[in-house]
Amino acid sequence: MMIRSNAVLLAAIAVSAVSQSSIFAVLPPLARDIGLSDIEIGSVASIAAFCFVASAPFLGSLSERHGRVPFIVTGLAAAIVTNLIFALTLQAGLGGALSAAAVYGLLLGSRIMLNISWGGMFPAAFAYMADSAPAERRSTGAALIGAAFGIGSIVGPSVAWALTPFGSTAPFIGIASLSLASLIAVMLRLPEPRAAATHGHDAAEPDAPASADGFAQALMRLWPYLLIGLAAAMAAIMIQQLTAFRLQDQFDLTTADAARYAGFALTVLAIATVAAQSLVIWRGESWRPATLLCLGAGAAVIGSAGFALAGLVPAALDNLALVLQCTALVMLGIGIGFVLPSNAAAVMLATGAHSQGRAAGLLNAALGAGTMAGPLLGTALYRVSPSGPFALATLLFSVALIAAVWLRLQPTSDLNLPEACADPSAK
Repeated sequence: MMIRSNAVLLAAIAVSAVSQSSIFAVLPPLARDIGLSDIEIGSVASIAAFCFVASAPFLGSLSERHGRVPFIVTGLAAAIVTNLIFALTLQAGLGGALSAAAVYGLLLGSRIMLNISWGGMFPAAFAYMADSAPAERRSTGAALIGAAFGIGSIVGPSVAWALTPFGSTAPFIGIASLSLASLIAVMLRLPEPRAAATHGHDAAEPDAPASADGFAQALMRLWPYLLIGLAAAMAAIMIQQLTAFRLQDQFDLTTADAARYAGFALTVLAIATVAAQSLVIWRGESWRPATLLCLGAGAAVIGSAGFALAGLVPAALDNLALVLQCTALVMLGIGIGFVLPSNAAAVMLATGAHSQGRAAGLLNAALGAGTMAGPLLGTALYRVSPSGPFALATLLFSVALIAAVWLRLQPTSDLNLPEACADPSAK
């Protein structure tokens, strides 16, 4: 039963990632044809991302009271509605039935609805895994969610590419169908975890449900982990966002060649990330989060620094520069694949059973803030200095490493305890 439930949950996460990445692959050229500017297209994602950051802590906390599954169901239902709105709106815009302003308003409104619902879904998914897994398997559970999202992000553009021959808006219809199948599976095969179902509102519980004081206490306890998540997410998305620009400018590539080279480089990064997460899944029970956090942050520092330095290789040695950049991306992917799940596991271990949703909401908000700020800051820096964003990414990963080492050196840190003993709810 537990394996089947986890499979249904992970499939829902993967389908949501497919929805996320396929929108980015299909929307820009269609929106341009309708008459939307690049700034307007980008603002759809940026404004919606802000709504995710703002809603995740609150909705994650609500899952303590109302259960995890309703928020997962809501997220999938919103994905169905949003993809259908995107398909109908873009089709109407391309046919001239809707103005560019109307298309923009409908796209933005539906995307905001989706991201707010995901602000409840993703914290609920992390909390579901924490509720249903013993403490010693929480690193594995976090890695499984990360791997599911990573695989979905890789598959999404391929799904969009495969469906495009059936019509320019066919990918949205296809993703809506996948989301519907996942929604049915969740409603039929995903029971509420026992821990969430039995959560009460006992005032004697030290980490009782949401309140202003409760959020303040959670922030005080979790701030190092939130800092690690913010820094790592900001640095990772910054490198991903600017890889195509770096390759095009360094090697003087055409737009088509830049897209091809960047696609290969980012595929290398994604494969390394999923491989590292798979290793955590396989060996996570025998490794403490502290070990994975320090190793992962260290690898990410080396990878991001190597990627930055590879940009200084003379143009005459372009083959060497490309090999060095791909090697650096492999190291970076290994670091990301270790840091993100181990940091999520550390948050789960540092939080009592009645506050998993709230903690997951705060962590997802930190990750979302990094994902939102990284592209904006990186693009601004790139205009000033092409090496600036990659130097900043190295600095951000260094901050994550310092925070991980500091946590490791704390004698009372949950990271230094055997995982089964680190869970406050077990004390």
